Amino acid sequence: MESKALIDIYECMQNNDENRSLSKKHLIKEFIDQYGFIRTPFGGTLSHCVNAKQNNGLNPTENLPRCVDPECYTTFSGFFDSILKDCHKFAVKKISHPKANFGNASKLGFSDLNRGCQIILSTKVQLKRNIYGFPFVPLLSKDDKLHLERQVSWICHRQINDYIPTYIFYCTFFLLSDLLNFLAATI
Repeated sequence: MESKALIDIYECMQNNDENRSLSKKHLIKEFIDQYGFIRTPFGGTLSHCVNAKQNNGLNPTENLPRCVDPECYTTFSGFFDSILKDCHKFAVKKISHPKANFGNASKLGFSDLNRGCQIILSTKVQLKRNIYGFPFVPLLSKDDKLHLERQVSWICHRQINDYIPTYIFYCTFFLLSDLLNFLAATI
C-alpha cells in the first residue's frame, strides 16, 4: 500500500509541468523501489516526507520535502542526501547525519536570564524539530499533540518561581479551527 501512495505522488509530480521542486527532481524510481515499503521507528515513510507539507508533492511552489521524524535523514539517506547535495552544493560522496547532541545543560554557564522578570517578556515553545520521543508535526495526531501539550504545560507550571509562565493551550486553537471549518461549511 505504501509504495502505491509514493508511486501516485511521483506520477502526479511528473505530470505537473509547473512543479519544479527538488522533490520532483530527486524522487526517482530507484528510490521508490528502495524505500517504498520502509518505515522509520515512528512510522514515517518517504511518501510522508515528500507529501508532508500541504501536499508538497503536488504543490509546485513547495520546493523541499520535510522530514517527519529524526530518523528520516538516515532511513531515506539516498533521497535526502541527493537533495542536500543539490541544495547546498556539497561536493562530498557521503553525507554524515550525526545523532543530536545538545551538550550538557549544567555546563552551559548561563546566569539568571531574567533578573527580576524585567528582561524576558515572552517565550514560545513550538514543535518544529526535536522533542525526544515524538515524531515531527506531520506524523503527530491530535491526541499526540494534546499529550505533548500537557507535558509542556506541566513543565512550565512547575517552573513558576523562575519563569512565571502563561500557557495558551493548543486545544483552544483546535476548537477555533473546528469552529471556523464549521462556519465555512455552512456558508
